Formats: sequence, C-alpha cells, structure tokens
Amino acid sequence: MLGVANYRRLLTFPSPHSPSLPLLLPHQDLLLLWSLLHLHRPLQAFLDALHRLHREVRRSATRMRWIQHDNNQLRRLLLQHNERRPSESFIKGFRFG
Repeated sequence: MLGVANYRRLLTFPSPHSPSLPLLLPHQDLLLLWSLLHLHRPLQAFLDALHRLHREVRRSATRMRWIQHDNNQLRRLLLQHNERRPSESFIKGFRFG
C-alpha cells in the first residue's frame, strides 16, 4: 500500500485544466486518504469474493470437462462392448426349444 507521502504526491498532481493549481487542496487529500482507507475493506472484500467466484467457475469448467471426458470414454466402451456382443439372432439359433 502507498504511504501517506505518496498519496499526498499523487493527490497534489497538477490539474490538466490548470497546471498551476493542484488537483486537490492540501486539506482535501487527507479527507480523500481517509475515505480511501475506509473504502479499502469493502473493496478488498468484493475483490476477494470475485476471485473466489472466478476460481469456482474455473473449477466447475474443469469438472465439466472431466465429466465430458468420462462420458466420451463410457460411450466408446459401450460401443466397443456392443460391437463384440453377439447379435440376438445369433443367440436365438442356440436356444433349445
């Protein structure tokens, strides 16, 4: 996190509209610093929640890919099994009547 001196330097950067005037007056930079410090926790909590959500979405996508992979493998195994299984007409020929 930036120190107070760095905040003061950033906050007194010359305004683009009037380069001779600072963007904020000296008493306003402390007010802004105070508000930034108070906004830091909720903003950090929001970013943490967003990060957790993104991680969960990535995990879900990975799980879905694995499920799709397993489904494809099962489909291939079932097709191989059906190809090797004798047909019903062949089995009917061996029934004793």
